[in-house]
Amino acid sequence: MRVMHIMASNFVGGPERQVLRHLEHLSAEPGWQICLVSFAEPGGEELLERGRALGAEVWRLPAARRQLFRARGLLAQQIARWQPDVVCTHGYKPLALSLTVRSSPPRIAFSRGWTREDWRIRLYTLLDKFLLRFPDRVVAVAESQRQRLRRIRVPAHKIRVIANACTLDEAPCRTPGDDVRRAMGLPARGPLLLAAGRLSPEKGHRHLLAAMPAILKAHPSAQLLIAGDGPLREELLSGVGGALRAHVHLPGFCREVHGLFRAADLLVLPSLSEGMPNVLLEAMALELPVVATRVGGVPELLQNGRLGVLVEPASPAALAEACIAALDHPQSCRERAAEARIQVLRTHGSKRQTEKLQALYREVVEWRSRMLTV
Repeated sequence: MRVMHIMASNFVGGPERQVLRHLEHLSAEPGWQICLVSFAEPGGEELLERGRALGAEVWRLPAARRQLFRARGLLAQQIARWQPDVVCTHGYKPLALSLTVRSSPPRIAFSRGWTREDWRIRLYTLLDKFLLRFPDRVVAVAESQRQRLRRIRVPAHKIRVIANACTLDEAPCRTPGDDVRRAMGLPARGPLLLAAGRLSPEKGHRHLLAAMPAILKAHPSAQLLIAGDGPLREELLSGVGGALRAHVHLPGFCREVHGLFRAADLLVLPSLSEGMPNVLLEAMALELPVVATRVGGVPELLQNGRLGVLVEPASPAALAEACIAALDHPQSCRERAAEARIQVLRTHGSKRQTEKLQALYREVVEWRSRMLTV
C-alpha cells in the first residue's frame, strides 16, 4: 500500500516526530511505500531530510502564501504521479489543498487540537474546523478531541480515536542528571521543576511563573527550567525579576529534552489547552513525576490522577499547592511515576499506533472501493 503524509511545515516538533516514527515502522514492513510532503522554504528541509533517511519519497511544496496556487498544482502533480492509496493531512493547509485535488484517493485528516494565539491563528482554526467535515476519515488523538470534533459537526462515523504514541518505546529508566545540570548552569542540589513546550499563551507558562513565589517559600532551593521558544519568550523573561531571577531559567529551544527529563525532579504542564501532549508521554516513559492541568487528553493519559497529579487550569494557587505536595512527598511521586512508565509503554507504543493506522488505511481503501462499485 502507498501512503502519503502531507505536513503543514518543516519544523520537527511533536506532531512531526509522531509521523516520522510511524513512517519508520511502515518502511520496515514489506508491501508498504511511503511519501512525505511538506511546505518548506529552500534550506529549511529538516523534516524532509529525516523522511528521506527513512526511505520515504519526499516532496517540497512552496511555503509562501503568495505561492499557494502553485503549491496546489504541484501537489496535484505529485498525487497523479505517485498514485497513493491514501492521503493523510496534518493541519488546515494540507487538508485544504488536498480537498481541491480532483480524483484524489481517500483522505484522512489528523486533528490534534486548536489554539487561540492571535487573530490569525483563530481564523485558521475556524477554517480547519470547517474543513474537517469533508475528509473521508478524521483521526482524533484523544477521546476529548473526538468530543470536540463532534461539537463542530464532524460526522461520528468518520472519526477514529488513535492516540499519540510515545516515541521512546524502549526508553531507559531515568538516571541521575548531574551532568545535564552542570551543562545548563544549574545548581547541583535542590529540586528542579521542568516545563517544556512552545512559549505561547495556551501553554499557561504565565500561571506557572505566578506560582513560583509560593513554591519558593516552601522550597527555597527550587529551580524552574522553562525549555522552549515562542511568541511569549520576551514577556516571560521580563516577568522573571527580583527574587525569581536566581530561580527561573529560560534557555530557549532545546532540541533534545530527554536530558532535561533526567535532570528534573518534576515535570509541570500548566497548559490551558492540549490534545495529547508528546512531552507528557515522554516524561511518563522516562519515569518523571508529573503535575499537569486537567485539559484535553491529559486526564486520559494520567488516568484521572492515578498516574500523576491533576489540577484545574489557569490557577497559580492550585499549581503551587500541587508542586509543593509533590516535592514534599517524593517517594509517593516516584511510585506513581514508575506505574506511569509501565502504562504508557504498554498502551501508547508507536508500534501499536502504527498497527491501528494500518487498519484504518485498509478500512478507508476498502470503503472507497465499495463506493466506486455501487
